[in-house]
Amino acid sequence: MKVQILLIIHKAHYILSVYDKNDAYIFMTDRWTPNNPIDGRYVWLPIQFSGNLPILKWLDEWTLDIFDK
Repeated sequence: MKVQILLIIHKAHYILSVYDKNDAYIFMTDRWTPNNPIDGRYVWLPIQFSGNLPILKWLDEWTLDIFDK
């Protein structure tokens, strides 16, 4: 699968396959600011699909139930 991602101040680290779920993946990254790099934060987002196109949308909160939809 080819994933094309446009992110600002993020760098991709890993795409995690969700155990016991078909076609369920979590995008894992960190977010940092150049002015304060020690204040990095982790970002985990579910990868959703529109047909074969992977979609990343910001969600303030989510659970693994999102993959049941």
